[in-house]
Amino acid sequence: MAQELRLPAPHPQLRPRVKGEMRRPDHPGTAVRVGGELFEVMEVGQSGQEWIYRLEPWTGRDTIRVLVD
Repeated sequence: MAQELRLPAPHPQLRPRVKGEMRRPDHPGTAVRVGGELFEVMEVGQSGQEWIYRLEPWTGRDTIRVLVD
């Protein structure tokens, strides 16, 4: 189940997934551990003064490059 993380400022370590192109594969977003479960940052946006990070459950198909608790 997707989650949202709302912060008052951008987090320096949270990066969203980058979609690949013809010669470049997808690059996974930052892995985030919430309540013992792993999620991936899929999108980030700003609404007013909040930064909203859309998280989806980590699928395990990609290597974790950065993990934030």
